[in-house]
Amino acid sequence: MILDSNMFDFQGTQCDRIGVSFEAFYSQSERCRKMAGSCLKGQIDDYRQSDLNKIASGLVADYIIKFSMYGNLSMYRMTSTQKMIPLSKVDTKQVSSKPYLGQIVKQKQATLITLEFVADDIQFITNVANGKIMSINSSNFESNSKNGKMVVIIWSSGEVPSQFYVGVMDCSLGVVSVAEQQATINPKSIYQFEFDIRVENTKTQMNQCNVTLKNSIFQVIDSKITTFTSTDTIKSQGAQSGTASPIQGDVIKVPRVPSSPSCSDCPVYNPLCFLKSLCIKELFAQFASLFTIVILIIVIAFLVKTGRCLNCTKIITILFTCHKNNPSHPDTRNADINIHVDSPLRSPTISPRARLYSVDSPSK
Repeated sequence: MILDSNMFDFQGTQCDRIGVSFEAFYSQSERCRKMAGSCLKGQIDDYRQSDLNKIASGLVADYIIKFSMYGNLSMYRMTSTQKMIPLSKVDTKQVSSKPYLGQIVKQKQATLITLEFVADDIQFITNVANGKIMSINSSNFESNSKNGKMVVIIWSSGEVPSQFYVGVMDCSLGVVSVAEQQATINPKSIYQFEFDIRVENTKTQMNQCNVTLKNSIFQVIDSKITTFTSTDTIKSQGAQSGTASPIQGDVIKVPRVPSSPSCSDCPVYNPLCFLKSLCIKELFAQFASLFTIVILIIVIAFLVKTGRCLNCTKIITILFTCHKNNPSHPDTRNADINIHVDSPLRSPTISPRARLYSVDSPSK
């Protein structure tokens, strides 16, 4: 398996990392209220189980090398003729070189080799052969996944071994560019090229690509159009570290603690609620508004009282409704008092059933 270095913590201080230790358990917040196994996710076995589930479904693995997109990454030994042989097929008695990790790359690579020799009688010969694209097989797959594959089968009709180049180009929008591959094909033989196809769109769409075949001197000798469908991206695949196992042990039920109301939950005129929620800004605004209104009322009353604001109001209506049989006001039972003042210069009009104790009218 190949795992990213970000999945490891060699200090053991982080939960859900490979290498977690007791310090990570001890330093996590509210550790006594956590469920059992809360700090043990993201371990090697979780990634392995996740890949096994993908392999069982016919998908490409992410970490297990043999079933990933780097499937030919393996252990090799080098023979005396500089030939790479897989470690499982090497006779250790004949090959004594040390094993090393290697990968056979089929795509075209840029390599610089410098040779110095006497070239008086040397001729550079390039074998050129004709060929044909026999078939192209590309199945449907999920967008933004590693499951897109395209298999191209080439037939060499030449009389000598020759190099051929196969490229996948001019694809639909959203298809990631594909590296060209090359191979030497024996005469009258077929060869299978396999390409990894990826689509970056998230919606289902029909895609099209042009597959070309070139000979050893880069002449296009055949080309075909292929189509394939990329389906919608599945945004949720469940637990990223495999299927979660049932929790073992007792589950601690934590009682829900009622939280204080927020500032937005308090009514408009409720200073007590703002004070309880520690909404200092809103509480200050409440008192400032109340103080402004009181000062405004006092100023208007003073101007009306002194006759300096004759046009402050046109009609001031004061309606007193005294409750019947109110023992606290025996003199005002069944009394309705309606006072209408059109201006400070006119006498008030008093209902016949009312008792007027004092009426102040400002003079000019």
